[in-house]
Amino acid sequence: PRVVTSIAPIHALASAVMDGIGAPHLLVPPGANAHGYALRPSDARALANADFVFWIGANLERFLDKPLKGLARRARNVRLSIYADRLPVRKVGAWEGHDEHGHNEQEMDPHVWLDPENAKRMATEIARQLSTTDPRNSAVYKRNVAALVNSIDQAVRDVEQILAPVKLVPYVVFHDAYQYFEARFGMNAVGSIMINPERPPGAGRLSDVRRKIQKTGAACVFHEPQFKSKLVETVIRGGTAKSAPLDPVGAAIPTGPRAYQQLLLSLARQLRACLSR
Repeated sequence: PRVVTSIAPIHALASAVMDGIGAPHLLVPPGANAHGYALRPSDARALANADFVFWIGANLERFLDKPLKGLARRARNVRLSIYADRLPVRKVGAWEGHDEHGHNEQEMDPHVWLDPENAKRMATEIARQLSTTDPRNSAVYKRNVAALVNSIDQAVRDVEQILAPVKLVPYVVFHDAYQYFEARFGMNAVGSIMINPERPPGAGRLSDVRRKIQKTGAACVFHEPQFKSKLVETVIRGGTAKSAPLDPVGAAIPTGPRAYQQLLLSLARQLRACLSR
């Protein structure tokens, strides 16, 4: 089957499920911002020829709304977030006012892949969907999912070990993309700079974040490769908090069947490197 995936973590799961059978097409390159992506001609061709499109949903990849109804109308459109255990967007204190994108699902946080349990559920669904049109390879899909689940479980054990010494250290993130990871691994994030990734924060918001950093003693303020980091420099100026990268999609990780496990480990190492200083 010809498979198109939206973002790098979904591409990683589909690559692992299809290992030995084929390779999916990735729409949003790992260093690009899914919140405002513009399709390339090669993406339009891939969508027009696709049998399946696996994505999170309109409240994350809004750019896919129209192409799925037009270019990819022949493809089976699988919104993977409905198979995940979802959390509501945070609206308390330093998370207040987060309005993801004005869709019906705006109350649900779309960054579901950062909980490894959700990743396992979504991979299982990818395998089930592919098996319906490619029953000849269903045993391979099943075997690949079993291997992926074991490998994710091992990565989770490694992440636990890496993060153990820094779980209580407070920190601030660039935008509220990590609550699934934080909930799963018990991390102490205390706020985010951005409310909506498509709108820069105003001076009032930046002052609030600066106060939050001072009040909580946040050790680090994390920036993301998909966004300019000047705002981070603004909120840490004159204080003791450090700035460091934290990447929710794995911009520097080569795409492929093991990219998801590497993303989990990369996040853990990035957090530990800054929080243990």
